[in-house]
This record gives sequence, C-alpha cells and structure tokens, in this order.
Amino acid sequence: MTRKDNAPATISLNVAGVKLGDIILVVHERADGTMEIVPGKVLANGVVEFTLARFSPVSFIRVASKDASSAQTLPKTGADAAAAPGALLLTASLVCLAFSIKPRKVMK
Repeated sequence: MTRKDNAPATISLNVAGVKLGDIILVVHERADGTMEIVPGKVLANGVVEFTLARFSPVSFIRVASKDASSAQTLPKTGADAAAAPGALLLTASLVCLAFSIKPRKVMK
C-alpha cells in the first residue's frame, strides 16, 4: 500500500517485551523482497515508533536493552598459551633425565 501523496508514514505499534531505553531496529520487507533496516524509537513500554514509505511486513529486533547488565567478558582461553611450549620442554627434559640416570648398584 502506498500513500497517495507518497509521503512517508510514521507508525506506532505495541511490541511485547520492549521497554524505554531499548535500542530497536525494524526490518522492513520491501515489495521486491529486499530488506531495509529502519531505526525504531521506543515511546513508552511496549510502544515502538518508526517511519516507512510503503506498508509491507516488518519485524523487530532488540539490539540492546537498558536492563541488560554490562557486557559479559569471555574467558581468556589462550591467555597462557605462551607458557605451553616451555612446559612441554620442561616435561620432556625431565623424562630424558629420568631415563639417562643409571641405577646405582647396591653393595651388600
């Protein structure tokens, strides 16, 4: 559907789970099947406002939430990777040392 004056329309919709402070993107499917990303503005809890030139299917994506805790940090799995070659060399040296030592003869 297109407005007769071809002017964009600003639309306000109730969207469950949306809160003030959330960052919302509206994914708009154009008539030719391509997607357009339109910024949404949260007016009140559950109400998102956005502007479209034509009416067609839309989806909503919450990019960030005001209630979200600070970003989680991932574990540093490779932080001690530089120590691994040294540990391997030390282990190999100890194994070689253990095999190179001759057993002592016990005198009676």
